[in-house]
Amino acid sequence: MRSVFDIQNRRALLSSLWVFVFINMHTRDFHEFARREFVEELIAGVSVTEAQLLFAGIALEIFILMIVLSHLLRDGVNRVAQMAMAGLGIPVFLFSAWPNDLDDILFLSMEVIAFVVVIAVAWTWQVEEPANN
Repeated sequence: MRSVFDIQNRRALLSSLWVFVFINMHTRDFHEFARREFVEELIAGVSVTEAQLLFAGIALEIFILMIVLSHLLRDGVNRVAQMAMAGLGIPVFLFSAWPNDLDDILFLSMEVIAFVVVIAVAWTWQVEEPANN
């Protein structure tokens, strides 16, 4: 039986994992609208600074960009970028959006598991050195 790490097209798997993270991120956000406290906070006007919004926007853009970069970067650079961004994603997700309820725990768990799989797939990626001609 083949392991997930023996796949022939790591780029497609890595890109799919980033899409999975992105969908989980947004599904988690949409689920918040079912919580009364969340809606009440929105109505009351939660104070968020421009710097906080910019930081969140940059983090989201990096994760979205990884979907495309999984296909575009050279193997060695891709491997390092995958591990770095997934490694960055774990603390960003854990410390910026702590779960409020059980469905948050589910979505956050899936996101962290996907990041760990990205790191594992990239870690086991055997990158061949180009021949010097």
